[in-house]
Parts: sequence; C-alpha cells; structure tokens
Amino acid sequence: MAISIYQRVNLVLHPADDLFQIIRFRYCHGNATVAMWLSYIPPPIMAVIAAFMQDGIHNFGLATIFALLLQGAITGWSDRLVFPRLHHQALDVGN
Repeated sequence: MAISIYQRVNLVLHPADDLFQIIRFRYCHGNATVAMWLSYIPPPIMAVIAAFMQDGIHNFGLATIFALLLQGAITGWSDRLVFPRLHHQALDVGN
C-alpha cells in the first residue's frame, strides 16, 4: 500500500519503484500486476545465474516469493481503495 501512496505523491521514488511506474503506464496500460512482474525480471535472472555459480538457490525467502506473486496486485488494489482521490502524476511519455 505504501508503494501505491508514494508513487501517487511522486516526490522522490526509489529507482525500482520508478521503473515499475514507467513500465506500468507506458507499456502495460496501467496494469500494476503485469508491470510488477516485468520490473521483477532482472533479479530472478541474476538469482538463477548465482544459483548455477553457487550450487543452489539460497536467496529466496517467503517475503521474496510473496512480493513476486502479489505486490503488483496489492499496489493496484491500493490505488483504487486507499486515498482514491490521490492520482498518479503524468509521466513524460513523449521521450
């Protein structure tokens, strides 16, 4: 829910959340779930590479799996239900 609020306030965004917002509105027509999955592609790729290098996966906890599966859906839900009058700021779509 916090991601939903602070993306809509849009003062200073963490680079990962900024990437999520750009993907969401430029390429996914506002679909938070799909955009979150797309923005999470690089970390699992690096984890698979690390797993091959270290003979196993040692870095996926319950919170990581939860985030991969549900964080986008919760963010989209929060946009509609938590402070619904707070809207996303315009993205510079022209560049």
